[in-house]
Amino acid sequence: MSKTDVYLQVCRSINSVDFHPIYRTEVVEKSQDPRWRPFELSVQKICNGDHDRAIRLSCLHSKRNGADELIGYADTTLGDIYKYQGKTCMMLDLMEPKKKSKKSYKNSGILKVLQFRLDMQHTLLDYVRGGCLIKMMFAIDFTASNGDMTEANCLHSITDIQDNQYVHAIKRMGNLLSHCALDQQFPAFGFGAKLDPSTPAVNHCFALNGSNSKPYVRGVQGVLDSYQAILPQLKFAGPSVLTPVLTKALQYARQTIPSQDNQCYHVLVIITDGVINDMDQAIDTIIEGSSLPLSILVLGVGPADFTTMEHLNLNSIGGHILKSHTNSAKAVRDNVHFAALRKQKYNMCANDTITREALATISKQLIEYMKARGISPNRPVLSKCNPMVNWMSDESSDVGDNVDGIDTSFMSTASMSVKKKRSHSLGPTCPTCGAAMEAGLASWVNVSDSMLAR
Repeated sequence: MSKTDVYLQVCRSINSVDFHPIYRTEVVEKSQDPRWRPFELSVQKICNGDHDRAIRLSCLHSKRNGADELIGYADTTLGDIYKYQGKTCMMLDLMEPKKKSKKSYKNSGILKVLQFRLDMQHTLLDYVRGGCLIKMMFAIDFTASNGDMTEANCLHSITDIQDNQYVHAIKRMGNLLSHCALDQQFPAFGFGAKLDPSTPAVNHCFALNGSNSKPYVRGVQGVLDSYQAILPQLKFAGPSVLTPVLTKALQYARQTIPSQDNQCYHVLVIITDGVINDMDQAIDTIIEGSSLPLSILVLGVGPADFTTMEHLNLNSIGGHILKSHTNSAKAVRDNVHFAALRKQKYNMCANDTITREALATISKQLIEYMKARGISPNRPVLSKCNPMVNWMSDESSDVGDNVDGIDTSFMSTASMSVKKKRSHSLGPTCPTCGAAMEAGLASWVNVSDSMLAR
């Protein structure tokens, strides 16, 4: 076979005849012996948990003009591939249907599975229940673009009738994530305002409680109380600059590097009303923080056009990597997510969906960080402080079953994980008795392929 541009396509069986593509590798150009990068696929996506369900691995010639040409395919199952885990590589004949009728035809090449691993797919809840501490930080935009506090359309305007969009965003995201934060001590900052209206200096990172050396507040209610207390003292200014706040978050993330027995992860929630003015510097700081245990969630409020801010989501779209505009630096992983929380008049559930997506993104980023460092969830240890109450500490705030329409009852037990030294957990166990449980179907596959063509 001549040198061609080749890629591998993984297809799942819909019925005994039809196959649907679920993954496509990168194209290896001008090669007779292409080797593709390892990739991960969930068992549910491959075969919906049925290890005997057919999988089709197809090699195709990528053509710039016209439809791609099939070189050959091989049908197998996850069960057959699993037999080769930890052993020699698996070799599959690639067959081209149009050539099968020829007597001298053997195959169109050989597909070689060099490495395969079937592992548990852990979740954010697994890490939290195992004692991983989620440490939250908040940063609120007080720039002049929010409007004048004396006007009713100001985004920071607070009335007895309803919350403003900043309060709404703090409650919506804070109440959801705070159930994973055991200590309930949150650094809370503001940016883009003058603390002293008589001076020209604009402060781009100041503590909401007035103490820059101890910016911690107690729980989400503490964030709201300090926000409402400092609001009348501020003079909104500008421009919208995020780099000082991001730098402060990196300082906190560097203080504790997680290990198997000491797991922690930081989440910075930034709430802003418009496009930031230091995008290039902010991206550089985000890239710097991609190697740290930190996720950055930027929530947009108000009617502004946030199209430019969507650039921050490049990491999670199509496998693109966030790159610096000022140097050659690239993000190590996806560690930032932007979401616009609009004031909904008709579709009341729209922000629920956005909030769920943001939580799922943070979960994915935490898992990616931990897995890259070989850190698995520890065995769950639950402590019932009082037999007359739920699995909660008497110091923690009540955990409701619903936060702004989002079910959070599953986090009640998560917030009571007791942090202490534990042995490495080799698999899922019952949170009550510690007995080993069936691994289930939540797994991921790491396959490295190579085609040796004749």
